[in-house]
Amino acid sequence: MSQHTQTSGATDPTGGAVDAAIAAKIPGADLIYDALMGPIEEDLTHAALPTLSKKYVSESPEDRAVRMERYRKAFAKYDKEYEKWIKSVNEELREKRNTAYHTAEEKVHREDEEHMHALEAQFSQKKEEAAEVPSEATEQPQVAPEQEAPTQPTEQTSTQAA
Repeated sequence: MSQHTQTSGATDPTGGAVDAAIAAKIPGADLIYDALMGPIEEDLTHAALPTLSKKYVSESPEDRAVRMERYRKAFAKYDKEYEKWIKSVNEELREKRNTAYHTAEEKVHREDEEHMHALEAQFSQKKEEAAEVPSEATEQPQVAPEQEAPTQPTEQTSTQAA
C-alpha cells in the first residue's frame, strides 16, 4: 500500500495533511485512477489486475510483448488524460473558490452598508432631537424685571474704577 492514508474507503491523496472528515468526502486515488484508466485499458484497472495472470496464463512471448506495448501506450494515454483532468479540476476549484470569496465579500459589503445607513439614521435622529429641544447651557434664565442688573454703572462703581 502507498503512503497515502485510507479514510472511509477512500485514499487520502494528501497523506493525512487534510482533516479526515474532509478527506472522506474526496474520491480516493483508486476511484480516480480506475475512472481514467477504465476506458483506456480495462486490464489495468484495480479490479482486473489480480486476474491477469490467469487470463494470460498460456500467452506466447510474442503476444506478451504486444500486450506490454499496449499497456505502455495505455499508461502514456492515461498520463495525458490525468493531466487534462487535474487541470480541469484545479480550474473548477479556483472558480468555485473565487465565486465563494466574491459572494462572501459582497455579503459583508451589503451588511457594512446596512450598518452605515443605520448609524446615519441614528445620527440624523439625534441631530433632529437636539434641534427641537435646546440644551440647558444655551437657555437664558428667566429674570424678573425688578431683579435685572443695571445696564449702566452707578456713581459708586465709576468712582471706584478711577
